[in-house]
Amino acid sequence: MNQWTLPDYVEDMLPDDAVYLESLRRSILDLYQVHGYVYVIPPMLEYIESLNSNGQDMDLDTFKVVDQLSGRLMGVRADITPQVARIDAHLIQNDEVTRLSYAGSVLRTKPASFLQSREPFQIGAELYGFKGIEADLEIQTLPIISFSEPRSPPPRPLPSANSTANAVIVPPALIPNSINFIPSLNICGLRY
Repeated sequence: MNQWTLPDYVEDMLPDDAVYLESLRRSILDLYQVHGYVYVIPPMLEYIESLNSNGQDMDLDTFKVVDQLSGRLMGVRADITPQVARIDAHLIQNDEVTRLSYAGSVLRTKPASFLQSREPFQIGAELYGFKGIEADLEIQTLPIISFSEPRSPPPRPLPSANSTANAVIVPPALIPNSINFIPSLNICGLRY
């Protein structure tokens, strides 16, 4: 057995791909900042109750470990969205409109499909406290703007063993097929 192997559906990102992903991440987060979204970085690991507290059942997708300090069950995030909702609800605590953005890797017990990684990269924006058609338009327009702005790096095909792009609104042709990119755009915590 080779001690240098990685688990199934987990892979290294080599320099060309890593530089490209970082360039894409920077341009998207800069764009979100221009539109009033402030960047937050939730931890990779939280108590399991807080990861599953906002109604999204990620239990089967979440790697779990026992905290050696407290004996409580913790989970490695499978989705950043519930963490950002927790930050808005419990740390920011205001009655005004809150625009938050985030980016980072998530870890899942199994891939979403046989072509995807168990460690996809997630980037997103959350809009809280603003209801109505204007909120819907704002949050649905962000991914379109993200890949149409001149500052976004031009899409290019990248080789990969088992990865494909994952896009909800953004046309898949605009995302390199070796980056497991999960655009995550929400209004008041509801996934679109």
